[in-house]
Amino acid sequence: MKYIIYLLITLCGSTLNIHAQGNLNKSWTKQNRPLRNKVLTFSFTESRNELRHSYQPWDQTNYQIKGDVWITPQSLYKKENMFINGKPASSLLQYDQNTMLFSHYGSDTLSTVTKDEHRKQLYQSARYTPTLLLEYFYNRKTKLESNTDSIYNTYLEVINEARIRLFINKTTDLVDKIDILENDDFFGNVNSTFEYRNYINHQALFIPKEILISKINGKLRDSISINSFKIENKLPVLLTVPLKYTLKESLHDNTSISLEKYNDHIYFLYLEHTDSKNLVVEFKDFLLVAEAPLNSKNGEMIINEIKKAFPDKPIKFFVFGHHHPHYLGGVRPFIHEGANILSSMGDFDYLTYLTRNPRTLKPDSLELDRKRLNVNILGESRTITDDNYSMQVINIGEDSHHTKDYIILYFPKEKIIFEGDLVWIPSDGRAPGKVSNRQKGLYEAIRKLNLNVDTIFQSWPIKEFNYKSKISFRELEESVKE
Repeated sequence: MKYIIYLLITLCGSTLNIHAQGNLNKSWTKQNRPLRNKVLTFSFTESRNELRHSYQPWDQTNYQIKGDVWITPQSLYKKENMFINGKPASSLLQYDQNTMLFSHYGSDTLSTVTKDEHRKQLYQSARYTPTLLLEYFYNRKTKLESNTDSIYNTYLEVINEARIRLFINKTTDLVDKIDILENDDFFGNVNSTFEYRNYINHQALFIPKEILISKINGKLRDSISINSFKIENKLPVLLTVPLKYTLKESLHDNTSISLEKYNDHIYFLYLEHTDSKNLVVEFKDFLLVAEAPLNSKNGEMIINEIKKAFPDKPIKFFVFGHHHPHYLGGVRPFIHEGANILSSMGDFDYLTYLTRNPRTLKPDSLELDRKRLNVNILGESRTITDDNYSMQVINIGEDSHHTKDYIILYFPKEKIIFEGDLVWIPSDGRAPGKVSNRQKGLYEAIRKLNLNVDTIFQSWPIKEFNYKSKISFRELEESVKE
């Protein structure tokens, strides 16, 4: 009797999987089969939101984009246009299973593309079409993940460590939604959702006319409208494949870190692969660290290097100049280390989000061993001292003309300021050009606060863009008065 029940359950489960597999096959028949040896081309208009170098956390920059796309089940070619600084500019993408050519806005040369970026493009194609992922799932004969949903059959594949879910409508046999869960070095686990709406039947090919996109766990939303559908016989040539073409390995495989002593209290940590220098300040019984660029891996590197140089001194304070990734990205290892995080009030919620958002896809020390976030909220300034040596942490905020939060470090004994990215004076003899508001803002803040300054050290950039990272106050003053 038990055997009969088991057999019935097994047969029932097999029937469900066969039906679900049939659902995947039907979707492929409606959305991909008509493209055998054909090319779908269409035009699109897009409203895209990005964080970029936002004035305050979660501020979005909107881009209005128009373009054209050419699709086969294994290829996506794209030309998009938008206005940059009032001038039209184009970007080109040519992707297939073996190659990925990319020309960024305003560039006459091909961008370097890594193997990792090529693998990611397969699922990033979902932004404009479900076609390439549907083909991938169909060819792999992906099995049903769950049949409990009343609306969808769902299918799961892992591509380049990202978890991709295909949601096929049980009634229409069309891809209604694709979910992508992947690691972001700054935010941790991030989910993107692509919803395909208003399908039309164009020459037996079902195509969505509208795509709604949710990014970074719903924090940002984009939309794409599609029109002017055509079926063509071949792909265009947007870019020419170079001789001896190859995809590159990771761009940041070579990492290096070095510690440089400035005096008995001030040390600089150079991370060449991030083109930045970070600050370590030694007090009698503790250390203060400023800046940790981009990601937890770099934060761990900084801490490990500090422990070699100062094995008996704890990191009591960590301060980030402002909320952009080059300064805050490596904060989580310092939270795990038990450091007090010095922050403006405006960054508290953002800092909390970075602390709490899961990192299960690529665990760091804080994910593996959860620790409490210790935040010290700054007012206008705070003095850090051991009664023998003192420095000031100063929040100049909006006076930076860069971000609403902006913290600089002032060393009265040495007459030094350490800051993130406010001064842009060429190091190669070029004419300085128009002085930025942020450069003027630092000068005016120094004057307003009556700080006695001889030298300014800047965290980023160090070499890449040929700007000085050590600037005399006289140079700053002359630059804003020209």
